[in-house]
Amino acid sequence: GNAALHEGHLDLAMSCYLRAAQDLAAHAGIAAAEGQAALEALLVVTVAVHLNITLLELKAAERAEALHEAAIAKAHYRAAVESADFVLSLAPGNAKAEHRRERAMQHVGQ
Repeated sequence: GNAALHEGHLDLAMSCYLRAAQDLAAHAGIAAAEGQAALEALLVVTVAVHLNITLLELKAAERAEALHEAAIAKAHYRAAVESADFVLSLAPGNAKAEHRRERAMQHVGQ
């Protein structure tokens, strides 16, 4: 995901991050069985993946706005809010999540 993001392949990056998010969620039980250190490592990676998903939703929204696709842009902004909210549920006060949520909320109208 990171390489695709840095190269500007946003759709590929999103696909990678979504797959990673699913894999991480599937391994929560394994991490719990391995102990606190494994859970903390899983949390760090999960937060990072969802922060990148939030970023990509914002980029997708901006791309849709540039193409005058307001409904699609709004859907991406809503998805960015949901992803940022998820990060904040795991890491309250996360500055990146708060900033990205605020950026998205300016367009969602809530």
